Amino acid sequence: MTSDDVIRRIDQLLDRHTEDEIANELNRQRLQSGSKLPFTMKRVVALRRTYKLRCRFDRLRARGLHTADEMADELGVCRQTIRIWHKHGLLKGYNYTCKGEKLYELPPQKLRPQKQQGLWGKLTKRAQCSPFTSHAANEVYLEA
Repeated sequence: MTSDDVIRRIDQLLDRHTEDEIANELNRQRLQSGSKLPFTMKRVVALRRTYKLRCRFDRLRARGLHTADEMADELGVCRQTIRIWHKHGLLKGYNYTCKGEKLYELPPQKLRPQKQQGLWGKLTKRAQCSPFTSHAANEVYLEA
């Protein structure tokens, strides 16, 4: 059995980290699983499922984040444009897997990027997303 403290720690870390990041953090803190082995991503996934903890994807969705397809529909662009805008800092995105799959935060109406063509629309000349307060009321910040 893995200790209740470790399970609670995993539950807390799922709010901000993917399962592979959680395994690295638990190992950095020299915590061990119930079988006294170091943590791996697979072990964290198994513990999350065994103890019925909500996955990172569900937690981000509960905060109101959107898939690339949903963002594309909302902003009237294609899915690839969403990824490009995120890469250039026009949209905030949060990983939910170690493969880099993301959910995106929809900015307020007046701060939403728009597709522009021609010289004046170059991404290198556009302002990055300005800090805006999230509409997610359940954010948890942990200090390691």
